[in-house]
Amino acid sequence: MPGRPCDVDVVAQADTSVDSSDPLVTAVRQTSGPRAPEYPSDLRRSSISGRVTVSVVIDTLGRVPRGGVWIQQESHRGFGQAVCTHLNGVRFAPLTVNGRRRSVRMLNWPITFRIKPD
Repeated sequence: MPGRPCDVDVVAQADTSVDSSDPLVTAVRQTSGPRAPEYPSDLRRSSISGRVTVSVVIDTLGRVPRGGVWIQQESHRGFGQAVCTHLNGVRFAPLTVNGRRRSVRMLNWPITFRIKPD
């Protein structure tokens, strides 16, 4: 698999996987923490925009477990690191299927960093 893990070689396991375009993804919404990754200051100063595509595991408690984030693509390593830091500090509403909480791996989740004009 191309890409890299955020913090460890072992990638967390999940009950199910869904692509970011799957309607189930709307059920897994962020409930706490910063709404977006922090823009790396050196890239902002240089007016560099970019994109990161990740796979992320969300457990039955709505947390991202250690080893649960895999950077699939990153236009700059600084953007990838910002996404890793962000996802490890937020909580989500866990996926519930037939009344039962499930851990889920969300695949191909795009995150864009764009410089906004003043």
